[in-house]
This record gives sequence, C-alpha cells and structure tokens, in this order.
Amino acid sequence: MVASIDDLSATSRVWVYNIDRLLSESEIQSLNHDLNRFLKDWTAHSDKLKAACKIRFLRHIVIMVDENIASASGCSIDASVRFINKLGQHYSFDAFDRLNYTYLSGGDPIIISHYDLQEAYDNQVIADDTQFVNPLVKSKAEYQNDFLVPLKNSFLNRFIDNLAPKK
Repeated sequence: MVASIDDLSATSRVWVYNIDRLLSESEIQSLNHDLNRFLKDWTAHSDKLKAACKIRFLRHIVIMVDENIASASGCSIDASVRFINKLGQHYSFDAFDRLNYTYLSGGDPIIISHYDLQEAYDNQVIADDTQFVNPLVKSKAEYQNDFLVPLKNSFLNRFIDNLAPKK
C-alpha cells in the first residue's frame, strides 16, 4: 500500500538507488506514477507492504517500507530490484550506479565520478563542507537527518587525501 513518507515510522527501512544521469521533470512524473503503481501492490508473503517513494536531486530513487506493519522479505526485495531494473531499461538509465556521487552546488545536483574526487578537491571544486548525498542511509530517521552530509563527514572522506579531520 502506498503511504506518505510522513506516515511511516522513523525505523522504516530505506533503499536508495543512484541513477547514472539526471532525470528530466517529465521522466520524474512518469517514474513517480510507475513507482506508486508498483508500491500499491507490493507484498511480502501475501502481506501488503506499507511503502513510500521519492525521487531526490533528479537522480535518486528512495523507497521506504514501514516494517512495523509487515517486513520486506528476500522475495519482496528481489521483486523491487527487478522492478527498478525494468524501469532502468524503459527509461534508459542504470539505477545501480555506485561509482558516481551527487553533491550540491548552489542547490543544484552535480554528479561526480569516484575517480575525479581527489582532483576536484585539490582544485577546490569541492571542499570539506560540500554537501554530498549519502546513499547508505538505512532508516527513515537516517534519511531525514543524514541524506545530505558534508564531505568531511561522509563515507567519501576516506577517498580524499589531506581532508580536514572529522569534527
């Protein structure tokens, strides 16, 4: 069953899919429709899952499940992964992009390759306080508090030489 993110518990489980490109507004509208249609019928062992979704920064599909209602099972998670893959085929994107990251510059999402992080840092394109998307959040509470984190506090800090110490 489709819910609002606001109606899900703070412990709701979260999956973040990183798309390998920025989406257009029309694609986002269509994707939201497709995602909500999937979530409406999404089940785990015949139990309807209370779920919500959101597309953030033009490239992140966020899906949440309130496991206080029913827990997502291996089969239901596999079904969601197959669905995301199918969306990728339909919209020509890869939703399992792990080597490109998103940071905000003037409020706009910018995609940066893993291999370009150090050079961007050295050239002051990004800095210790540059806000990066954290695709590793696991709960709604983490999503709300830590979806955007400064580079110095992100998992990416280990890939940058001479980064200022964590505060």
